[in-house]
This record gives sequence, structure tokens and C-alpha cells, in this order.
Amino acid sequence: MGLSFKSADQLIRMGSLNTSIALTAMQKNSQKLVQKANSQSVKSTLKTNPVSSNKPNTALLDQHQETPQVDHGNLEQMAQILQATLAEFGIDAKVVEYHPGPVVTRFEIELAAGTKVSKISTLAKDLARNLSVVAVRVVEVIAGKSTIGIELPNSNREVVSYRKILESSAYQDSKAQLPLALGKDISGHPVVVDLAKMPHLLVAGTTGSGKSVGLNAMLLSLLYKASPDELRLIMIDPKMLELSVYQDIGHLLTPVVTDMN
Repeated sequence: MGLSFKSADQLIRMGSLNTSIALTAMQKNSQKLVQKANSQSVKSTLKTNPVSSNKPNTALLDQHQETPQVDHGNLEQMAQILQATLAEFGIDAKVVEYHPGPVVTRFEIELAAGTKVSKISTLAKDLARNLSVVAVRVVEVIAGKSTIGIELPNSNREVVSYRKILESSAYQDSKAQLPLALGKDISGHPVVVDLAKMPHLLVAGTTGSGKSVGLNAMLLSLLYKASPDELRLIMIDPKMLELSVYQDIGHLLTPVVTDMN
């Protein structure tokens, strides 16, 4: 069996050509969708079939059980173990505080004068092994502080309730035009961002990593904040897997698009 190899330049040109073809096809399909959305038939449908301006209630979402209280005694012990482990590697440091989050806990470390942060970063895998955890993340710079951060995974992960995120003041009082409730940060505080201020948004990950959950969370946060009078959506779902559940919502400018031709 013969094998042929192409040069890097050829591969780049081929990739650029394929990308251009794909983008051109997407642009044509997008133009068709815009024309369809602006057509008289769609406009007449909106006029003859007015939709309710009522927003959904968070009571429709599941109410998860309260998260167990943080075991500060266990965290204090972990802080002592972390400090002792750093000392074993010849690093003079002190744990000054910690911030437990849903998935990981950040320990803030105060280094002795003259200690380089890069020295700790190179020891991340060794620290993980000595602490018997899957991984250790070193945060070399914490804004507004002279300390560094070492993040360790929690033995028990917290279930983040999306209902509580939507009921939080961070979401309810948000002035964002298109608020996206994404979850909680390292300190356990709700994270709400404005889609209108994002030039791009890319959702990526391996199978089972939560892409669909993230996409549905973003859509729900838009639907809970804006009525159909305030927000209209065009949804494209060629695989007919992700967006079919939104087929009958009043926010759709046109039915969910499944035919890319």
C-alpha cells in the first residue's frame, strides 16, 4: 500500500480552502435564514399569533437538597498538611486563608521573601502525589493580593443548583441585556455574564463533559429574564438532538431549523 505525504504548506492551503468553503456555505445559509425571518409570512404569523409576555417561574425547576456545611476542621487540617508538604520541598510558606468552592478549595499561600513562584509551579505534580489528590493547580497571581493560590479538589463535590443561581441577586438584579447564568466561581459565588458584550462564544469539550448542559443553562437564563416581546431566537439544530425541546416556545422567530439546504 502506497502512502503519500503532503507538505505543511499544502496542508495549510487545503485547510484554508476547506475553511473558506465551509464559511461560505454557512454565510449563504445564514442569509437564507435572515431572509426567511424577515419575510412577510413570519411577520404575519407574529401578528396573528401573539405570545404571552409572562416569564416562567423558577418553581418549574428542581429544588435540590441543601448542601452540607463546609467542614472547616478538615480544611484546617488540609492547610497544615499543605504547609508541611511545601516545607518538605524546601519552600518556606504559610497558609493564610482558604476559600472552599463547589469543586475545589483555594488555599492562599504567603511565601517567604526571595521565594520564586515558579519553584512551586514546577512542583505541582509532586504536591498532588504527596497530598494524595488527582491534581494541584497553582495560581501564581491573585489580583490585589501578594499571596499565591493553590487549588485542591474537594473530596465531595457540591451539586450546583441552577434554580438557586437564577434566584440569586447576582442574576435577578443583573443589568445585563442578555444575562447568562453560568454557575459558581471558585469561591461559590454565582457567575452571571452579559452575552451582548461578548464578541464570540465557543462551547467545546469532550463527550460527557457538559456541553449540552451548559448550552441549555445559557438558553434558560435568557428565557427566564426576557419575555417573547423582548427577545427572539433563531435556533439551528441540524442533528435534531439538542434544541427540539424548545420547538413550541414563544421566543422563536421561526421554527427550529433542521434542514441546512
